[in-house]
Amino acid sequence: MPLDDEIYTPKDRDLDGIGSLYVPIFVEDLNNYFSARYVSLKKGGMLMILCPVKSRFRTPTLLPGQKHVFGRRSLFYLLERHGFKLHWKDRFRCDPLCLVAKKM
Repeated sequence: MPLDDEIYTPKDRDLDGIGSLYVPIFVEDLNNYFSARYVSLKKGGMLMILCPVKSRFRTPTLLPGQKHVFGRRSLFYLLERHGFKLHWKDRFRCDPLCLVAKKM
């Protein structure tokens, strides 16, 4: 799948899953990023995200080029706003947060 803003062809819209490791924190336009992932997945497809999150007591160290710092709930809200439903999240590790969202 292309990383830039190219137009997707129908054959690109049949992915079963996408892994996104630390990518959302570096993306300029989050709405475009999550919309493109939604379009790329077939119905029932999974999006796995791994990224550092801030907590009540600790904010992660910023990485070079990082544009966003997420809290757990803000990331869940972004996913729901773009048509995903939380399918699984790692309950034991707080940072980085690992979660899987399903396209509805």
